Amino acid sequence: MDELVSLAIIACLVRGNFLEAAFVSFVMMLGALIEEAASSSARKSIQSLIGIAPQTATVLINGRAITKPINEVKVGEILLVKPGERIPVDTVVRKGNSAVDEFSITGEARCHAPYRHRKTFFNFNRAL
Repeated sequence: MDELVSLAIIACLVRGNFLEAAFVSFVMMLGALIEEAASSSARKSIQSLIGIAPQTATVLINGRAITKPINEVKVGEILLVKPGERIPVDTVVRKGNSAVDEFSITGEARCHAPYRHRKTFFNFNRAL
């Protein structure tokens, strides 16, 4: 892309169209600034989501609640998620009743009551 812009600017200068050369340069610089601002904003949003991710999960083992780091949670383990907590990993609701705020995943400004075998997504959901 930069090569084509450079070629257009050189062609304008060779033909003596200095205003057009300046306009092409201006438009491309403005586009680069807008692109940088958008990517910077996206980077900050992702960093803020990473910052709110839970680092631990409460796992039920033999009826006892044990807290352990989320990277040690294995597939098939049963998690306990209390009201107000974020769901630490992708899950399937097996038992219980509560509403789950899925706004950051679905964009819907309403809570969903999880039902048996419903999938919930990690970290961004909050049990209410």
